Amino acid sequence: MIIWGNNDEGQRKFYNKGDGFIAIACGNSHSIALHQNGSLYIWGNNRVYSSPDGSYISIACGKHHSIALSKDGHIAIWEKGNTQYIRDNQYIAIACGYKHSMGLKNDGGIVSFRTSNTPEKSLLKNQDDAHIAIAGGYLHSVAIRRDGTLSVWGNKERDRQKDFPN
Repeated sequence: MIIWGNNDEGQRKFYNKGDGFIAIACGNSHSIALHQNGSLYIWGNNRVYSSPDGSYISIACGKHHSIALSKDGHIAIWEKGNTQYIRDNQYIAIACGYKHSMGLKNDGGIVSFRTSNTPEKSLLKNQDDAHIAIAGGYLHSVAIRRDGTLSVWGNKERDRQKDFPN
């Protein structure tokens, strides 16, 4: 892994863990790497953390937080040195925005979180609204419904809440 850039908060303080990394995500001053064995390495924000348990399959970063999805469908959230777990075992995908995270559930529902483990909003009204993919932006989020249409929501003041047909 090659790391460059600013190092004022330990952004380059990664200790060589060998090869075999399959995913990387970066926040404002931190990074997270997913190894092929399912372990995680998080560094930056003047912290270094590793999770050698080997249960993770997906990662994402927001401004000051990181999230990971386990193969059992649980979500782990790291923020400001704290680790929180959402042990729902119904999640199949994750995404982060600037200060929020989302989990896509196996029924197509989306749960949005602030940067804590308290669900903020569930976005599945009925099975017609089931989603298959999610992405987070600075002040908005986007999801693809099973029928191929898009849902976009977020900061209403900047006209970011729309539905787009086929």
